Amino acid sequence: MPNTSTAYTRAATILKVFRPTIPRNLLHRLRRHLPRPTFLLLHWAYIITTCMVSSIIFWNLSTPHGYVSYVDSLFLIVAAMTQAGLNTLNLSSLNTFQQCIIFVHIILGNPIFVSAFVVHVRKHAFHTRFRKVAEDKQSKRKTSPSTGMQPVTWQSSFAANSESAMHPRQTLHCASNSSHNYRLRIDPSLTSMGSKAEDRISPTQSTHDHYDDTLRCSDGAQDPRCFYNSLWLKESGHLRRGTVDRNAQFHSLSFEEREHIRCVEYQAVRLLSYVVPIYIVAWQVFGCVTLGTYMSCKGQSAAAANAVKPWWAGIFYAIAGFNNVGMSLLDASVIPFQRSAFFLSVMGILMLAGNTAYPVLLRSILRATLYFLPNNDRYRSWRETIDFVLRYPRRVYTNLFPSAQTWWLFFILAIFNAIDWTGFELLNRNNPLVTAIPIGYRLLDGLFQSLAVRSSGFAILPIGSLAVGLQALYIMMMYISAFPVVITMRNSNVYEERSLGIYAQDIKEDQLEQEFRTPSSVRKTRMYFVRTQIQRQLGHDLWFVIGCMILIVWIETDSYEKDPITYSIFSIIFEVVSAYGCVGLSIGLPNQSYSFCGAWHASGELLLCALMLRGRHRGLPVTIDKAIQLPGDREGMLEEEDHGIRAERSRHESRVGV
Repeated sequence: MPNTSTAYTRAATILKVFRPTIPRNLLHRLRRHLPRPTFLLLHWAYIITTCMVSSIIFWNLSTPHGYVSYVDSLFLIVAAMTQAGLNTLNLSSLNTFQQCIIFVHIILGNPIFVSAFVVHVRKHAFHTRFRKVAEDKQSKRKTSPSTGMQPVTWQSSFAANSESAMHPRQTLHCASNSSHNYRLRIDPSLTSMGSKAEDRISPTQSTHDHYDDTLRCSDGAQDPRCFYNSLWLKESGHLRRGTVDRNAQFHSLSFEEREHIRCVEYQAVRLLSYVVPIYIVAWQVFGCVTLGTYMSCKGQSAAAANAVKPWWAGIFYAIAGFNNVGMSLLDASVIPFQRSAFFLSVMGILMLAGNTAYPVLLRSILRATLYFLPNNDRYRSWRETIDFVLRYPRRVYTNLFPSAQTWWLFFILAIFNAIDWTGFELLNRNNPLVTAIPIGYRLLDGLFQSLAVRSSGFAILPIGSLAVGLQALYIMMMYISAFPVVITMRNSNVYEERSLGIYAQDIKEDQLEQEFRTPSSVRKTRMYFVRTQIQRQLGHDLWFVIGCMILIVWIETDSYEKDPITYSIFSIIFEVVSAYGCVGLSIGLPNQSYSFCGAWHASGELLLCALMLRGRHRGLPVTIDKAIQLPGDREGMLEEEDHGIRAERSRHESRVGV
């Protein structure tokens, strides 16, 4: 009997001969050719992976098996994740498990949900950075001889003043998480340096002109590296002269000042990590309870017509309304509630709170909180943090803007809604389907449709029955649906010039822009950036939309030849723009309740999926955005470099002006 160990040795030798040789540094070589994991790339991976995996599960849950094709399964999941809301099947025909899958993906694809996740990732990154700094200082203290340095524990003023300190769970430690206190050693001589730096930062001293310290030592001393109590003034609202550039870029700061700014930003991110999830949950719970109760009391007949439980239909309406997905378990969308002022009012408020008016409402909530918080030592740290978020919002969050940009966004949204509302009332004045509605409900329906046309895609009347001129207006509004928030987001970006490529050597647009070269062109410069952002957005959009539109027309040529009215070019354009704008309005089909694309070929539906995916990503912040970057030393270097470039260009403009 042969030796077993010998046999294993021979087998291993044979396998080594036939095994391909894999270089040890293969992973390192591949990493060089792989794209850098940016926020946009990770978001694409998140959406696509979720859609592919969930579509397979959705398809396998069909009853009977094969009732929903895989292409339709993929289309419905993509439409839910991208907030497009188009449907190739009536959702009432799906089983409860499939409806629940769509329900969950409507929430998972919400941009506010994604932004809340980004805030939590940034908060964790701040924790990790502070912990590493504290551990490095501990290791240096252990390895270096004692030189009379005193140990202290650094923590936020959330826990300062033990008599007025808040709940222990609210304690924030700048250099660690909330469950550890790292004891650091500092040279007592640095305290004098801190006082000198403080005098240099704020030559005007007053007991009421500036906030109290943001970071304290546990024994009441001041941390010279993280504490500059007069870094921003309460009344003036600015950093010291010459440290704030456009879009809240901080420059000409020392290392200690940078560390203090980073600590304050951490407090702001930590605050938003609670505020944003509470906002999301509170609005959706409010909608679910309100509309669920309404449907169980007054919507039973409409729900019974589609064999759906009233409570479940109301909850689905609330989630779809807040997340701006025009999907409904009732085949007729919201048409059965044309004369329900309560239902339309609640849905309208949810649509505004979850999409277009979210930045406005969030800033209003923070402003109101700051106003009503008592101005005493107990809540001082909360007031400081909220004030920093309101003054420099784009340093900590993507969907929160400064006061001027927020007002601009509010007025733009009001103007767009007024145009849609006026168009609905005027262009349908001879439409018998509209004139049959009483004047009071007709005005309410027009307002609801104007709110839905650029976001949720709910239809108060069959879109195909409305005036053609109004349908053309809706095409334009759906296409620019993301423009107000996107342009505001990118125009308030801390690194706006870099995101536009203005500092690149091979871009000469700014050299051709004479308005930018004039010394006194502050207002013109702002309009220059807005105009450039719009041009970039249009260049990003048009070629892909037109290309897909032409391909879909080619694919549906045989259907057009059979029924040129239903498959008209105008209807295809409307469907394509609705998909790219992630709106969900559709001309529809005769004798069918689902979207027009439900009658297309499978290849046409797949192209529409690509349009929805690309349209979903046009509203995201650019890669170079302070609010999505993890804390590090590179961000400070970029701000100082940008200031240097601006200063050099300003000197050049002055010489040219002379």
